[in-house]
Amino acid sequence: MKRTAIVFSSRYLAHNTKAGHPESPRRLEAIMEGIRQSGLLESGNCTLIEPRPAVLKELELVHDSGYISHVRDLSESGGGILDVETETMVS
Repeated sequence: MKRTAIVFSSRYLAHNTKAGHPESPRRLEAIMEGIRQSGLLESGNCTLIEPRPAVLKELELVHDSGYISHVRDLSESGGGILDVETETMVS
């Protein structure tokens, strides 16, 4: 039987973006409540898993090495804007 996994941590609720951005803790809470109410978790067809840091080989499955290096360098320098939808900040 194939199952769906949702990577989730309550730490995600601390991710606050600028006003007007669609990402917000409220949105994530509503999504998770919908999943719980749907019965998917109890059915065994869907499970929640805790996130973990990706290893380099996993990142390379979906991103080229130049992009990975760029994100690493940006993060190590304190953060910045990757594009209009993505902003990284190191706390």
